[in-house]
Amino acid sequence: MLKKLSQCTSSLSDLANSCATFLCWLMTASLFVLILIQVVLRYVFHTSLNWGSDVVWICFSWAVLISFSIALKRKAHIEFHFLVDMLPPKMRQVFSLISAILCLCFFVYVTVEGFNQFQASSNATFIVLDMSKKWQVLPLPLSGIFMFLHSLAAMVQKIDELASE
Repeated sequence: MLKKLSQCTSSLSDLANSCATFLCWLMTASLFVLILIQVVLRYVFHTSLNWGSDVVWICFSWAVLISFSIALKRKAHIEFHFLVDMLPPKMRQVFSLISAILCLCFFVYVTVEGFNQFQASSNATFIVLDMSKKWQVLPLPLSGIFMFLHSLAAMVQKIDELASE
């Protein structure tokens, strides 16, 4: 039963990571193209897109916030192990499980607050684009959901490993 749950959460985490990777590549490519167009227009044609900087900010927000979940999935965030490594092996596993539970709680908080910010920003608009600023805030709860799924998969895998010992 625990093995199936581990496989299911791992599959959800992989799907979330695929979506996040696609979104991050899309936003980064859009950033590159838009900034290149802005530079060419400004220095060659002495004009600029009036909406370009707003779109760049939206793409930048998406790329940065979504990339947090990709880094979490790849275990690319900084971790300090010097205190944990001093613990006995069984205590390390317990500490790792407690850490995973705390991360899950934090990601639930990030997701809930992200949705609150999304709703609160629905009345604010970009001046030039005449578009709601909620689209700039949307990657925050989305990234929170992705990170929750990654942490859940890691925690279930740790529990499965502890149970199989």
